[in-house]
Amino acid sequence: MARFVIALALCAVPAVHTVVLGGARARLARSAMVRRLPRPVSPPLLVRASSTGPDELDAAADAALMVRLEAEVQALTGSGLDAVLNPMKLVNLERDLIKLRAELETLDASSAEASAVRAKIEDKERSAGFEKRTVMKGWLRALFRGQAYLSILISALVSYDALPGAGHLDIGVRVLGFWSWWLFTIPSLRSIKPLSPQEKGALNWAFLAVLFVSLAAPVATKEPSLIWWADAGAVGLCYAYFFTVGKEADPALVRADSDDEQSGAQRALKFALRAIDFGSGVERGQRSSEKTAIERQLEESIAAQARAKAAAAKDE
Repeated sequence: MARFVIALALCAVPAVHTVVLGGARARLARSAMVRRLPRPVSPPLLVRASSTGPDELDAAADAALMVRLEAEVQALTGSGLDAVLNPMKLVNLERDLIKLRAELETLDASSAEASAVRAKIEDKERSAGFEKRTVMKGWLRALFRGQAYLSILISALVSYDALPGAGHLDIGVRVLGFWSWWLFTIPSLRSIKPLSPQEKGALNWAFLAVLFVSLAAPVATKEPSLIWWADAGAVGLCYAYFFTVGKEADPALVRADSDDEQSGAQRALKFALRAIDFGSGVERGQRSSEKTAIERQLEESIAAQARAKAAAAKDE
């Protein structure tokens, strides 16, 4: 019975994420009166005129949009865009608003089509205003971080078969102890918003490293406590790298839009990252075409290498 309770408690942690985060959003929805923001002027920069079609935004338009949203969220909440609970939903709403306003300018102001477009714009403006105010509060960040630290302690006790009052634990429960790094601890930390670029990068790569170690380590040892320490070492190394060697890396989200700049191995790695990146806190409202957190991290590295090569060639 004790073993069943332990396993049930560990498996309930992701559900706590959903309940707590959903409850926080519900309280914000009930308490916040969404103030209508002045309609931002859509500069010509935000409308793309290229071979990909008028409905798409180019990299420069995305950059302008991010700068504007950062300023608006900062003015409303005192926090940056990275503290918004659903940033991709907010970005998608703003992209839709840009397209709708551009469409409205082509319609007769008194026509039924124009009225329908104006209604859509008002609805999306209300939704965007709410999303701009829905940021992660300090108590929620502390809860997720405390949950992650508590899961480290409990998983260590489970791996060592030393949980007080539980008696002798079955090997299957002890295995869940070292898998808790990948299932609970890292996802809890990655759910915190905002995170520093260093910690975000460390957690992105720790998510991959712990998965590899947890799968490969049983070949060398069947002792769960040793594998737990191997996972802990992988997380520690990722943090050590990103807070020392990797801290000088440019955190800007620079995309390598051309697949010609990426090797076959890099494209394969991006595919693998997208396939397993279900624990990265992918936001509600993110479109399937959007890049995942780990994929963006990889592209940042690729873009940095491309910039370094271009600078070296220019110097020559």
